[in-house]
Amino acid sequence: MKQVNVPKPKAKAELHVDMPGGINDILVSYDGKFITYNEKNLVNIVNTTNGEKQSIENLNTEDLLKSIWLPDRNLMLFLQKESNKINLYNYDVEKKSKQRIITITNYLSTYKDFNIKSSAITGVIYVKIDSMIYRTDINQTKVIEVPIRIKDSTDIFIIPTKDRVVYEDVKNSIYLTQPKEKLNIKSDSQTKILGVDDESIIYLGELKDGKVISIISSSPKKERLKLTKETEIKDIFVNNKGEVFVNDSSKNVITELLSLKETKYEGSFLSFYNNGVTSILNGKYYKIKFDK
Repeated sequence: MKQVNVPKPKAKAELHVDMPGGINDILVSYDGKFITYNEKNLVNIVNTTNGEKQSIENLNTEDLLKSIWLPDRNLMLFLQKESNKINLYNYDVEKKSKQRIITITNYLSTYKDFNIKSSAITGVIYVKIDSMIYRTDINQTKVIEVPIRIKDSTDIFIIPTKDRVVYEDVKNSIYLTQPKEKLNIKSDSQTKILGVDDESIIYLGELKDGKVISIISSSPKKERLKLTKETEIKDIFVNNKGEVFVNDSSKNVITELLSLKETKYEGSFLSFYNNGVTSILNGKYYKIKFDK
């Protein structure tokens, strides 16, 4: 036998792609590899590892009602207005293929608020249009209107392992569907749903003047987490493990509230992704993993 030393391959230098000025609706994929943004009339997607840019065919920003990245793979879902219909599509960025899934409902110019939530485990997709919720299952052969009404600006969440939706009704109470169940969490403040982890634990932010001051959960084992200062909802991220990350843009630092571990970043905060934070520095895109 003879020992052979194999040199480790040199790590490729991280590419920081340019972020053009005048763009909006920037979205980051679950692993931070892809970003999408609207520029003029186009919906553009950039591979941040090699700078390759593509546009979704036959889609302009005027007809795009809502788009999301799936939480576990580089696939997009989006709602497109076509011939007075609202159609649900997916887009595979690796294959550069667009596929129509199903028609959700008729389009009305009065509609203002749209959202999409999907569960990779159950294969169910929920679409929110103003106060109405629509459901299509893994077979994607029909759409069912869910008989609940919620506030237009309220987000919805899916229990990952079950076909259940968590939502806030018009009276600011938190409910689950199938079967309908009210979430009984004691709080003297108005609350807002922040996320749901893989253990089906629901996380709520207690609000003061629209900002989060503390975080509570549906698990009796988890204590109330108080924030050091009032925080915007967009600056809080709950991952599938139940870790809660809070961004402080004034210090350029992300803090995980349970472990108190901090992750520093440079530039302007852009968004969270599953394992880290993204930012823009000198017009370029940066991706930083959470410190563990």
